[in-house]
Amino acid sequence: MTLKTLLTLWTLKTFFQKPKQLTKKPFMALKFRVSLKNQFCAIVALHEALKWQWEVTVALGLEDFSVELFWDVDRQSVHLPEHQRWLVERVMEYGRWPDWLLLKERVSKQELMDLLPTLRISQKSRSFLELYCA
Repeated sequence: MTLKTLLTLWTLKTFFQKPKQLTKKPFMALKFRVSLKNQFCAIVALHEALKWQWEVTVALGLEDFSVELFWDVDRQSVHLPEHQRWLVERVMEYGRWPDWLLLKERVSKQELMDLLPTLRISQKSRSFLELYCA
């Protein structure tokens, strides 16, 4: 998820929470009610943001990879041919088993073997790749 989407989700979560009392003094209580119209507008905005993000990731072929791999970058800025080494490093260090299976479909054994000396990964991940490419 992009930072914009996360902020939207956090805002909506706090927006729809029940009113809370900020202090013990009754006259300082925060009373907040959300109208049905505002709820509908917030849901539509969230739907549009998520739909836009899904369209971008589908176009790049990265929709099946775990969201955790893209925690610090925008998915739309990642292009597989240019950022292949980066994606392999992310999958090997932070990915799950389905991410590894997707990576095997998109990157050949020969390409992985060529990338292996330049990868910045743990020794355990390096050994796994060496066994796979052998």
